[in-house]
Amino acid sequence: MSASETFQILIKGRGGHGGKPHESVDPIVAAANIVTSLQSLVSREVPPLDSAVITVSSIHGGQIHNVIPETATLAGTIRTFTETTRQLVLERFHQIVDGVAKAHLCSAEIEVIDISPAVTNQPEVAEVMRQTAVSLFPDAELDDNYQTMASEDMAFLMQGMPGCYSFVGSANPKLGLDAKHHQPDFNFDEEALKTGVALLIGGASRFLID
Repeated sequence: MSASETFQILIKGRGGHGGKPHESVDPIVAAANIVTSLQSLVSREVPPLDSAVITVSSIHGGQIHNVIPETATLAGTIRTFTETTRQLVLERFHQIVDGVAKAHLCSAEIEVIDISPAVTNQPEVAEVMRQTAVSLFPDAELDDNYQTMASEDMAFLMQGMPGCYSFVGSANPKLGLDAKHHQPDFNFDEEALKTGVALLIGGASRFLID
């Protein structure tokens, strides 16, 4: 699972009449260009065999149809797997946001908050859990190389002790329980709880026996 940062950007311009944009400095135009410029950071600067995500998930500016506002705000998330890519993305993120804002005669206040590091499974623990899963669920499909840009604060615990983070799968299309995470109709098949409990008990038992 990926490392995660969240960001907030306040873009400051100069408000004015919507019919006289030349007398204003439009922060919404700056915000729109920042959003599109950030996408090229991932597609053109992150190595193709590596991964990164920059998602602008919130944009706000103005309250009425004929007034250019003083400010606009952007918010979103940054996801990376490796520390090298993380440092590259964060450095260029600040440069792009600041540079594009200035190119539109605006200024930008940037706040980036570190949420969690990447989750990295310890190989020996992961192997024990894999053997447990094979033993308990011989017909299940196992993916030993699954990666996701979701993040998890379990990463902090695993920095201090070896561990393994795994997914058991909880969707059930037959019951209509197949919406994605964070979709408004998300729900899961509670039968998956039995699978998760069995896997954890089985793995713990193997460690105690060994």
